[in-house]
Amino acid sequence: MARMFPTSDPSLPPYNSLVVQGNYHPSAPIHMCLSVPTGAKALLLSSTRQALIRSLREYNDEWLLTDSGTGNTSRSSSKVDIFYPPTPNHLVVLLSAFRTYRASDPVPLDAKATLDSVPSLLVLHEPSAYFLPMNENKPHTVASYLQLVSHALALASFLSPGSQTPMRFTLFDSQLDQLKLPVLRTPTFPVFDGEENGDETPRPESVAFLVHKYFEWVGTFDRSDPETDSLSDGSGVRRCTLTLHKQGSDIKSDIMWQWSEVPEQMHSRYEKLAITFVCLASANLTDYSKNMTSDSEEPSFVSFILRPGSSLHPTFLFAVDAAFALLFFVFLWSAYLTKGNPHFFVLMGIQLALWASVKWFVQELKKVHPANVMTSMEKDTDKKEQ
Repeated sequence: MARMFPTSDPSLPPYNSLVVQGNYHPSAPIHMCLSVPTGAKALLLSSTRQALIRSLREYNDEWLLTDSGTGNTSRSSSKVDIFYPPTPNHLVVLLSAFRTYRASDPVPLDAKATLDSVPSLLVLHEPSAYFLPMNENKPHTVASYLQLVSHALALASFLSPGSQTPMRFTLFDSQLDQLKLPVLRTPTFPVFDGEENGDETPRPESVAFLVHKYFEWVGTFDRSDPETDSLSDGSGVRRCTLTLHKQGSDIKSDIMWQWSEVPEQMHSRYEKLAITFVCLASANLTDYSKNMTSDSEEPSFVSFILRPGSSLHPTFLFAVDAAFALLFFVFLWSAYLTKGNPHFFVLMGIQLALWASVKWFVQELKKVHPANVMTSMEKDTDKKEQ
């Protein structure tokens, strides 16, 4: 089973694509590659060799120091191929060049990009380093990042067509939630004749929201800083949390793990990993969020109106009527202040017509809505009253 920690427990749920963001521990991609089945191959594509080695040295994972030279680990590490494409263009070319060796293939293959077997895991490490820091000399856009993801997914599909065990794809990017890129490039020259070339730079947009659409699971790390953590006892213990969310599922079904990273004898290790890791199910996750935050027991109004069926709830209908009434009195008062400006009377007529159409639509919707159907808010209210 796939994992991001030294021991086999806890293991990740079955997945085909996973994106990991946040402050994850630097050895997580290494543990992920070593967790492939015995004899299987893994590919690790990192944006920079120096940054990867430096982060591993600074983190100083004790398990890698003591167990990386054992027989089983050495056998697994020999099946891991690591590449360091220096630019996004090099990465795209490399992903397009990967092939498995076939004696009957007449097309000459690149020796460095030829694989002896189909990998079971593809790991893309820190692609945000290609785009940070942002400056005007780098004409990158949101599509530049998405292109890397789409090529990696295409490679996974190409190398394992119709396989019962398709190649899994994992993206590790600690700066994904902070990365912002422009949607379009600014034209270097005016597009139309006579148009002045403005100095406006395109507004950067968050990349994480679009990247998440490509993946089945999203994992978010949250590792506290022992120096700034208010709950720290000064021993240097780092409290960590990993939340796994499956795209399209309810947030209550998220998987949450908690653990502590304990420094000991200048080495950082996971103490009693299988015991200190707490996997919280749906009910426990709700209890944990209530204990860690001061949220009230009642769901927020915004989350309530987004639920299916809330459009017929009396609370929502009252809020709609109140909004229309307030808007009407605003127009009425504005007409009084402007001594009967006809524009406000026209706006009042449009607003009243819209209000009437909404009321009519609600009445028609109630006719087709089953009488015995209760919204989730009503069920929660009935349970509390009982």
